[in-house]
Amino acid sequence: MNTKQILDYFEKTDKTLLMQGKHLIGETEAGFFGISVLSDLLDVFKNINLSRFESFADLGSGDGRVVILASVFTKAVGFELDNKLINLAKKNKKALRSKAKFIRTDFTKIDLSVFDVLFINPDKPFYRGLENKLLQEFKGVLIVANPVFLPSFKEKQLFDYPGNPVFIYEL
Repeated sequence: MNTKQILDYFEKTDKTLLMQGKHLIGETEAGFFGISVLSDLLDVFKNINLSRFESFADLGSGDGRVVILASVFTKAVGFELDNKLINLAKKNKKALRSKAKFIRTDFTKIDLSVFDVLFINPDKPFYRGLENKLLQEFKGVLIVANPVFLPSFKEKQLFDYPGNPVFIYEL
């Protein structure tokens, strides 16, 4: 499995869903799901040299695409509460023969200190508990994509893709 195969797989998957009149966003058991643009994240992962880190976690991993892409570079795990999405992520993992790991759980209940890099496509304001959790538990790189909501701390770097900014923070 390589990055081109992953990008091609999800591009085909997205086109198929759209042709069937389905959306690439929607409500879940715990919030809201929206896809991340993998070509942009591949650029980010290369720019931050993701392979130099030992562990990566996606907080609210949805269909698993970001975790599967990250697993090419490092040990990657996705946390997702929605049962349908976690099953879809596992299906995508199997189809791509990925080493990614997916766990059905509420990411607010996990210890963030064990990860070097965190990724989130936030569907809630950070001030509703996540920002304090990050500041208390996490020391590493935080990647925030497609942000409707941003944390209050100052970003280290901004990748300003059209319609899809990605913010990098070092905590």
